[in-house]
Amino acid sequence: MNTRLTVLSRPMEIDKAAGMTPSVEGDINRISWADRGIGFSVAAPRSPAELQPVADAIRRQTLTA
Repeated sequence: MNTRLTVLSRPMEIDKAAGMTPSVEGDINRISWADRGIGFSVAAPRSPAELQPVADAIRRQTLTA
């Protein structure tokens, strides 16, 4: 089964650094965090446990960029 996954990034005015936080809206789960003034979110109709490895991989890649 294919599932659409969304990755968002944007400049942050207030929370320029924040740990990973899960949230849910309807059937969409999201993991969001901020680092060095950029906010990130990974969202999909998957469980937080399934999204966490994806969010971790994205975070590792952005930390080395």
